[in-house]
Amino acid sequence: MKTKRLLMAICAVALAVTAAAQSRFDQGVTEFTARNYDAALTHFQGVLKADPTYHLAQAYMGIIKYRQNNFHEALELLDKASGEIDRKENGPFLSNVYYHLGLTHEQLADTASAISALSNAIIIDPTNVDCRLERAIAFQNTKNYDAALDDLNEVLRARPDDVTACVALGYTQVGLHNRDAAIEAFKKAATLDAANAEHYNDVVTALSAFNPDMSVDVEKTERDITEADNVVLPKFPGGTQAMNKFIGETIVYPEKALEAREAGTVVVDCLIDKTGKVTETKVVKILMAELDDEARRVCMQLPPFEPATRDGAPVECWLQIPVKFTLPK
Repeated sequence: MKTKRLLMAICAVALAVTAAAQSRFDQGVTEFTARNYDAALTHFQGVLKADPTYHLAQAYMGIIKYRQNNFHEALELLDKASGEIDRKENGPFLSNVYYHLGLTHEQLADTASAISALSNAIIIDPTNVDCRLERAIAFQNTKNYDAALDDLNEVLRARPDDVTACVALGYTQVGLHNRDAAIEAFKKAATLDAANAEHYNDVVTALSAFNPDMSVDVEKTERDITEADNVVLPKFPGGTQAMNKFIGETIVYPEKALEAREAGTVVVDCLIDKTGKVTETKVVKILMAELDDEARRVCMQLPPFEPATRDGAPVECWLQIPVKFTLPK
């Protein structure tokens, strides 16, 4: 009799704990939906304190940690939760857990694990278009362009006007050496997102990829994009030839690069402000550190451009500029 009462008491406590955990979990989901992540974390931590096997709370915590850029904590939480959540009862949510696990692996530069996690998400929920897009980008990063193309075609069938997918398709076609298809994809992105002048830079990149000298006629590139003609790219005084002449005369070949016999082209993204001045640079095609630094220095020395315009008004614009280093004879 005493044993029976004890078991009944234990069951009652367990039910009370489960009910309390469920209540706190529901509060956590409400705060999560409202993007009150710190409050949501407090609730989910309370859930796990009451019931350490409540893996849905653990998964939510992992997603929050990812969104707060705490990637190592996110990885630990999501990896554990993904192996415990029941697929039959929580399929779509489990797919989302694997999706965020894949994103976390990408942030930690583990592309192979990212592809594996994203593939699991797609197996669980084949309609998860976001997963296909992220996996396509991961495939692209590993130069598996055929696989990337397959995923991107699926994404664009579901979301024909997805600008990110169009840009990714453009770079995938560059990898597959399909010049016209690459430019067509970038032009579509420019048409869908005409306010973003950076899509012109994507076209310049595509053209550069098929030009061994990395010499791109920026003015011609602008004319090629007729669908988005409300944006006009920055123009260097005297044109591309004058810009290349200035770059060649301004370069000071780094001594270390001379000793190593390093040569080639560094590609620099330059932010040109509304007055035409280069205000920020970042290297997107590297050679060696000394050449990269010199390329950035030279770009910062460029005389003012005619600024980019949108509907006739000056705007900031990123422009990709190749800086060629040729060893002296």
